[in-house]
Amino acid sequence: MDIKKHRMKIIYPIGSLYPSQQGGPSNTVYWMAKALAERNCEITCISTNIGIEKSELKFDVWNKKKFGNVIYTNELLSFLPIKLLWHSFVEIKKNDIVHLTSLFYFPSIILAFYCLAINKKIIWSVRGTLSVSAMKISPIKKKIALAIIKKISNRIVFHSTSKEESSSILSYIKLVNKVIELPNYIELPNLVERSFEESKSLLFVGRLHPIKGIDLLIEAVAKSSRFIEDSNINLNITGTGSEEYIQYLNEIVRKFKLERKVNFLGKVEGIEKEKLFARSYFLILPSHAENFGNVVLESLAQGTPVIASLGTPWEILNVFQCGYWTSNNVEVLSQIINQAIDLDPIDYKAFRERARKLAVDKFDIEKNIDLWINEYNSVANT
Repeated sequence: MDIKKHRMKIIYPIGSLYPSQQGGPSNTVYWMAKALAERNCEITCISTNIGIEKSELKFDVWNKKKFGNVIYTNELLSFLPIKLLWHSFVEIKKNDIVHLTSLFYFPSIILAFYCLAINKKIIWSVRGTLSVSAMKISPIKKKIALAIIKKISNRIVFHSTSKEESSSILSYIKLVNKVIELPNYIELPNLVERSFEESKSLLFVGRLHPIKGIDLLIEAVAKSSRFIEDSNINLNITGTGSEEYIQYLNEIVRKFKLERKVNFLGKVEGIEKEKLFARSYFLILPSHAENFGNVVLESLAQGTPVIASLGTPWEILNVFQCGYWTSNNVEVLSQIINQAIDLDPIDYKAFRERARKLAVDKFDIEKNIDLWINEYNSVANT
């Protein structure tokens, strides 16, 4: 089968989808769907109302979008989305390839068995679920799920976003049909105008969760002499999380007397989020583990350099000299923050230029969607 000769039909059953910002895949799948539709693919997306306000969309009805047909189901139980499953059972029969998301998402497991029963081709994006840190959460349930998945793994093509994730797939699952290794791609936003003289605000964007290492970041800025000494430098933390964890982070802020230098901005989306990326000095992602880290790419796309932990697959920041790939150890991270703050203005400007160039050259979905088309063709023809 060749997409150029046959209008390939691809379906994405996914727990959350843009405009939801529940997780990185919400945007990644949306951008992929748009780019594929422009290459003459027929796309169907089935998602839930997770992370979407009632005023934004109508639920439980099919919407005709530029990238294809999409439905957002209004579910009573997020862990068992009955309507999503029902619509998927009906629509999967009409499609050539089923692209599942998240290895331990219960509906994905159910749909994988259903697809194989009716001889449908599957690509399954792991999305960080096999990282060491992720596997420590509900380990017994995940061992049971893996035992079930292993029974059909030799008939499934898995997708990873990095060499580390590919290794995890082969380590945990072992017998697989194939592993596609492609990073997440982004629909490049327009550059937000930024004054070169703007303040040196550091930025964290993401879920407020222990796996993100935000507590280490707060301690690191507290130990950064340059951060403490300069009244124009602050740390902005955006995102949502449990009240208990946010309270814990605030306790650390109070402990180090950083109330005037650390700001919790809550949920920031859309153009305001782009402005925040563009006008920040550095994004910092100190996570213990990330299969990819879409926020790094979003920051680079606005020309803002990044400090990312060794728990992320962002060694390329060092290679392209547009950031630092380093340990999230508090002492090490504080030294890197000092180093970043002390960058000569000319050197910093070069960092920003290389950051945008990296996003454009390596991660622009318009330039790279043909890589996915080749993989879809390969799977469809086997």
